[in-house]
Amino acid sequence: MSSNIVIRKYQEIDAAELLRMWKESQHGWPMGLSMASGNSPEQFNSNLLQGNELAHYIAVDTAKTRVVGYCGFSASPTDERFSNLPLLNVHPEWQKHGIGRR
Repeated sequence: MSSNIVIRKYQEIDAAELLRMWKESQHGWPMGLSMASGNSPEQFNSNLLQGNELAHYIAVDTAKTRVVGYCGFSASPTDERFSNLPLLNVHPEWQKHGIGRR
């Protein structure tokens, strides 16, 4: 399953597929994923890019052309040499396949 996974930078054309993945992943988050609630792909993309993250990456299952993971990087508030990983989300069906470690 994980041999078909490619990690790459998020692009605006990925918004609908990433939103789908977030909606399908919500039940695993105690408070849900608020960005996934009731948004159009355009609004989701706008909200995502307005955040504090320096970069957004997605994991794509190339065999099914599906986004199966997401992570964002933000600057460390205390040391500019470091960054934080404020959110790492892997679709429940692809968890425990090493995607988050890549």
